[in-house]
Amino acid sequence: MRFVVPSFADFFLIALMAWLFVCGANGWKSLLADGDTGWHIRTGEYILAQHAVPRMEPGASIIAMSSLGASRAMPDYGFIGASKAALESLVRTLAQELGPRRIRVNAVSAGVVDTDALRHFPNREQLLADFARRTPAGPVLTPQDVAGAVYLLCLPEAAMITGHTLVVDGGFCISG
Repeated sequence: MRFVVPSFADFFLIALMAWLFVCGANGWKSLLADGDTGWHIRTGEYILAQHAVPRMEPGASIIAMSSLGASRAMPDYGFIGASKAALESLVRTLAQELGPRRIRVNAVSAGVVDTDALRHFPNREQLLADFARRTPAGPVLTPQDVAGAVYLLCLPEAAMITGHTLVVDGGFCISG
């Protein structure tokens, strides 16, 4: 699957694998300021967003990558799951704050995808087997499936979708 972006001006996509920052009382407004007025966990993604948002044109999209661990307890996933839950909350808040600029902010919450990251989980084989057993749409979720959802959210036809977390899991979550 190959995606072709019509032009840079049509939309600007930031795919963030892990986007978490903790703000002080000034919230997102401090992200747009030159100075640091809040408390921040500085990550490469945060710095990218800090510099990108002022340059984004109306119709642009920010897509954050979440996971099913944001809404359910998963073994060996505690802090990551908590950060993903915070990320999804941040997506909703930023959608409100950036909406007047016509910048959409959404998240994609992917099911179990066998990537290099999954190899670090001690229960990798169990996760893959459980996912395959409980997924109505098929046993394998690919990076291309997730990329397709990101692309979908960036299309002009999705202009009124903002503040949403799109679950891409082949029906895993509805299967008990």
